[in-house]
Amino acid sequence: MRFSNPLVPFCLAALLVACGGGDVNESQPTKLPSRLITMTRPDLTGDTPIIVGTTRQFDGGICAGGNGVLTAHWLYSDGPTGNPPNVHTFNREGNQSLLAFCTSSNGDPTDKHSLNLDVLPL
Repeated sequence: MRFSNPLVPFCLAALLVACGGGDVNESQPTKLPSRLITMTRPDLTGDTPIIVGTTRQFDGGICAGGNGVLTAHWLYSDGPTGNPPNVHTFNREGNQSLLAFCTSSNGDPTDKHSLNLDVLPL
């Protein structure tokens, strides 16, 4: 292709460089800004003491906010999380802990809660 003005090819090249090369296939996905994920504080259901070998249910632990899919996590110091995660059988006596938190598929900051629980012997 011939141009009548010798500066036209240079202007076109400068324009393409300034616009990122003009390749529409190089676009980056837009990431949404982070939003804090909140979680309602977990609390033990009922007033009866926790005894080794008993199963107890917790209220709370509801996730909200964020920009992606939210997942609640419940971690107990004396063993694996059950199904549903807010129900747990305590297998060891003494001071036990619960850590509840949320994660987002978008990597948003998370809210965390912990409880210290006194599990009594049988």
